[in-house]
Amino acid sequence: MFWNVFWCLFCLCFAAALGLAGWLTGPGKRKKWKRCTAHTQGTVLRAAALNYGGIHVPLVEYYVDGTAYRIAGPRFRGASVREITTPEQTETTVQTNLKSKETLPPKLRVKITHGPVRSVESPLMQLYPVGSFVEIYYDPQKPKRAFVQRFEGCVWWLSVLLFVLAVLCIALAFAMVIAKPFPTVAL
Repeated sequence: MFWNVFWCLFCLCFAAALGLAGWLTGPGKRKKWKRCTAHTQGTVLRAAALNYGGIHVPLVEYYVDGTAYRIAGPRFRGASVREITTPEQTETTVQTNLKSKETLPPKLRVKITHGPVRSVESPLMQLYPVGSFVEIYYDPQKPKRAFVQRFEGCVWWLSVLLFVLAVLCIALAFAMVIAKPFPTVAL
């Protein structure tokens, strides 16, 4: 009986974690998009720690009512960074699906071909050089909640999958409480 209770509690905690992850990847993100109605300009400070496969996004500073806020962005739903090393190549080439600030793709794709030494500036930092201005959308009630230029969107299939797994874990937990323990055999 003890193990049934233990695994039941484990499944319930796991279901809670899955449900929270499902909320953060779907409806929670969508709420952010709906709340960010105010608009201001921000200034690119430097490359942020946030990166997609080594491609750093800009760190942007913006002011609301005299208070400075910082945010990394623009963000993407996902990224595919392909790196090819060839010993005979002397210069680095970068191919990307970034065209302009106005037409940012939902998913970032980058192909880097380089020789033994890799020296590449982030294509996002080339698009958003230090000191340039960028559009910021923020929540007037909580200005720290913001996004750069455009909302990256939600991955709805992942959110639904996480919610379904959470429900299955809850069902498994209740099944363990109802189940009879395995008989033990004395030797």
